[in-house]
Amino acid sequence: HEAASLLEITSDTSLLTDAYARMGRLMLASGHPVQAIEVLHRALEVSAHDAQKPLRAHTLALLAQAISQQTGQLDLARLYLEEAVGLYRNDFIMDQYLQLAQRYVERGDTSSALQIADRANHLEPENTWTAHHLGMVYLRRGEPANAETWFKRAITLAPNNEHSHAWLGIAYQQMDRPLDAIDEFCSAIKLNPHEQWYQALRREVVILIDSSN
Repeated sequence: HEAASLLEITSDTSLLTDAYARMGRLMLASGHPVQAIEVLHRALEVSAHDAQKPLRAHTLALLAQAISQQTGQLDLARLYLEEAVGLYRNDFIMDQYLQLAQRYVERGDTSSALQIADRANHLEPENTWTAHHLGMVYLRRGEPANAETWFKRAITLAPNNEHSHAWLGIAYQQMDRPLDAIDEFCSAIKLNPHEQWYQALRREVVILIDSSN
């Protein structure tokens, strides 16, 4: 109704795009991705390509999120997100981009996931999460040595990143470096002593060491 009312009183494409984008976001949040896709397509139709880049980029990211949730068309979602990150980047847009890489991993397409994670890191080399996701992709590709490099980079950028410590420990496990793995699991536990998964990871390695002695 907000967008329809604006259509009657203004030709300002920025206001219209914002109204449609808000509607789309609400529809997506309320579990109506099909309607969200329709509304967000309309938002892109009325938006000017060379103006209000942050707004258009946000709308593109919302549309990609709706498409990946509703249809599973990751390649189409990727097209929209590639345009979005080329126009403007914020935490939401980059999070959607990295989540797309994870969805490719879950589908078994680690090559596409690596391309996305690598570009994300190129765009934001000081972002701990782009480095972390590169580590995750390499781990899923069966390349723990490359994963180690990127988890270490993530920890350098954010020493309190408990997730990177834990996953670096898993990479060390895969490389038959149990003592290094325990060190990383202990670091994760110190940062978040209430996370039972970290405790379980550490116990598993200690048991393996004890059983081999």
